Amino acid sequence: MIDPTKKEYEQPHPWINKVINIFKKNEVENVLDLGCGSGIHLEILAQNGFEATGIDFSPSAASIAEQRLKKSNLPGKVFVSEIHEKIIFLDDAEYDAVIATDSIHYTDKETFSKTIKEINRILKTDGLFFGTVPSKEAIIENSEGQIFFAKEEILNLLNATFQIIEFDLDIEKFFSFIGSEK
Repeated sequence: MIDPTKKEYEQPHPWINKVINIFKKNEVENVLDLGCGSGIHLEILAQNGFEATGIDFSPSAASIAEQRLKKSNLPGKVFVSEIHEKIIFLDDAEYDAVIATDSIHYTDKETFSKTIKEINRILKTDGLFFGTVPSKEAIIENSEGQIFFAKEEILNLLNATFQIIEFDLDIEKFFSFIGSEK
């Protein structure tokens, strides 16, 4: 449940336990957090035994994430990189799973589609993808530079590359989904 005393970026996504259970059931070992921000999900993933790697475009966010892991004495790597371009230091089929919570919708729709293809490139065959994007019903302060999706639109984009396992609106009216790479 969301704790109103904590800043939004310090809150894990409400689905994180469900995601971890699905990852464990599917024998996921390594997870990439695309747009890791302050590293709350990296920390939770590492605590649950996953090899966790984070990427964020912000050097300060990446530093906070790195310090979070270090303070908790948890393994993990954090890199600074643009998340909407080919991430050249990542190999094809390198990760069992990718998560992208509140991160990949800060762009235009064409670039978003390319980002989904990049996630597919990074994932191993049958790899899992957990992501969130705002629905057209979401209310976000300072929403400039973000894209919002109708249900049919995001499902069409995702279904081109992923077999959807779970899909629903979360409490913030973001579409939350888990898909398996086709």
